[in-house]
Amino acid sequence: ISYGATDPSLSDRVAFPYVYRTVQSDEEEYIALCKLLKYFGWNWIGIIQFDDYVGYQNHQLLVKYLSREGICVAFTIKLTTTPKENAPKQRLIRKSSTDIIIICGDGGALSSQALFD
Repeated sequence: ISYGATDPSLSDRVAFPYVYRTVQSDEEEYIALCKLLKYFGWNWIGIIQFDDYVGYQNHQLLVKYLSREGICVAFTIKLTTTPKENAPKQRLIRKSSTDIIIICGDGGALSSQALFD
């Protein structure tokens, strides 16, 4: 029994027949998020992806469901834990014409404060 495992692969009953989750998978979260974006007419978005496994996996799920809803991705930016590497990426985010930016991944040591200073 898990109260915090959200990895979509755990839904595979053949591979994980004895896993029971008390929370939904990340996949369900992104399905709902994409429907919400479509409902409000937000069809031009940006994605910030943390440069780790969770960020990659969540990005793949998000892009899959954005595509199904007809929502276009203006940019995807991978952020690292190195501030010097992220500075040019922050400028790109600020210059973007998108109204919505979605953050994918756990982020670990990164905070929203570190993203936008």
